[in-house]
Amino acid sequence: EKYRRIHIPSGKWERNVIVVQNMIDRKTYAMKVINTSGLNRADKEQLLEEVQIHKVVSHPFIILCKEAFMDKKCLCIVMD
Repeated sequence: EKYRRIHIPSGKWERNVIVVQNMIDRKTYAMKVINTSGLNRADKEQLLEEVQIHKVVSHPFIILCKEAFMDKKCLCIVMD
């Protein structure tokens, strides 16, 4: 695995976000985990398009997307 779980926040709004550490550079990131098992094909494609847009957007009020990948039935988005 490229990332190791450090902390899983317990708040109502944070339940889909995990604090992880990159095993190569040892930096800490937030990883948003989105369950895609209930999505149809069109919704999955739209979600992946939004991730691609998020990767190229650069704005001081938008969190930087480091990478995104599929893990089993979840989309994982790693953010600064």
